[in-house]
Amino acid sequence: MPEDKTAFDGGARRSGPLRGPVRALVVAALATLVALLGACSSPSGAAGPSSAPSGGQKLAPSLVALFQQTLDRDSAKLSGFERDVLTRAVASGKISALDYEEAFNRRSSCMTDAGYRDRATKMPNGLYQLSPQPPAGKDPQKWMEAWADADKRCATGNLIVIESLYRIQQGNAELLSDPMEVAARCLVSAGLAPATYTAAQLKGWLETQSTTPPFDPKDPKAQSCFSNAGIAVGIG
Repeated sequence: MPEDKTAFDGGARRSGPLRGPVRALVVAALATLVALLGACSSPSGAAGPSSAPSGGQKLAPSLVALFQQTLDRDSAKLSGFERDVLTRAVASGKISALDYEEAFNRRSSCMTDAGYRDRATKMPNGLYQLSPQPPAGKDPQKWMEAWADADKRCATGNLIVIESLYRIQQGNAELLSDPMEVAARCLVSAGLAPATYTAAQLKGWLETQSTTPPFDPKDPKAQSCFSNAGIAVGIG
């Protein structure tokens, strides 16, 4: 497989140049939701695939129940905008594309005010992937650290919770709490992996890269499957 200098991380929303082997981390999407719902075990935003919960567990009985649980448990922590979006979602059964766009635009406007202009690409699952690029003459590491701080500040109260739920709505219809199971089933459904492909096989590849996967990790459909699961995969 030819070398690729692209890596994906940061809530499965961010892409940028990075050198190194294939790597993966379970990112903030599921971590945010599991934390909000008070689950006993959850993936950490800074942890690797081994921190994913075991298969079979579900985030909630239904998508509406997931929205309602988030409202009930964390109403005091949510912004007025987030509460309004989730209230509409409970009533309609889903987070609308318009509400997701508004959440993303609020975060983007805040970032623009902070001096950052991001390139955003809409993926097949309807979510945006960001491509922050350090300007010429700036220290890349320091710039990315400052960008990440601004991103977290601007996404809080605007995008983090809404995008986490919207990601699950768009790509995890069974509400599985195991990101590896979500991604593996998506790869099979997309025709990128055989019907016998399992979450354990995907997890093993992500952790060791000791075998060649039955799919091209750079394929946009594969990247969308990873995004659905809240997994960021970098290839270098």
